[in-house]
Amino acid sequence: SSGINAEYKLEFKRQQLNEFFVTHKDEEWFKQKYHPDESVKRKDELRDMLKKRVEVFQEFMEQGKFNELTLDGDKQDALIKVLDSVVIKLEGGSDFDITVLDLPDPEEETKEEED
Repeated sequence: SSGINAEYKLEFKRQQLNEFFVTHKDEEWFKQKYHPDESVKRKDELRDMLKKRVEVFQEFMEQGKFNELTLDGDKQDALIKVLDSVVIKLEGGSDFDITVLDLPDPEEETKEEED
């Protein structure tokens, strides 16, 4: 009896797995996770993204961009600028692209003119 029960459970699980596969096999997330080519490609992409993060972190450390940085509320502008710089670098931007963060904020200028 328990042998038949175990066999039934095994077959039931097999059917559930098959249904899951058939339902999701064409979905992007499923391919990325389980398809041999896609999952290897995805792992490579993730590894490259991680390497880029480390490179940007090391570059900013060497440039001393974290030296004066604190997490105090009154220093939030400096923190935001560093975080925005990181995003620009991660997206492939250059040091020149980061200079845009030094430009005055058009929204702030508009508010001052209205006052």
